[in-house]
Amino acid sequence: MRFLAELSRRYGDVAAFRVGTRSHVLINHPELISRLLCNRSCVRSDAGRLAMRSFLGDGLLATEG
Repeated sequence: MRFLAELSRRYGDVAAFRVGTRSHVLINHPELISRLLCNRSCVRSDAGRLAMRSFLGDGLLATEG
């Protein structure tokens, strides 16, 4: 979590980063997060949800529907 906090502090509300060979985007603004969760055209892969679930638990951000 310290890494994500540092990304947010350094780059603001939206920051891209890589973990291994996978690219990720950190969204750290409530309005942007709301728009992403409500927009059904956003791609949410099963692998992405599983990865989020591993450190966020089974909360809203790691579910679909």
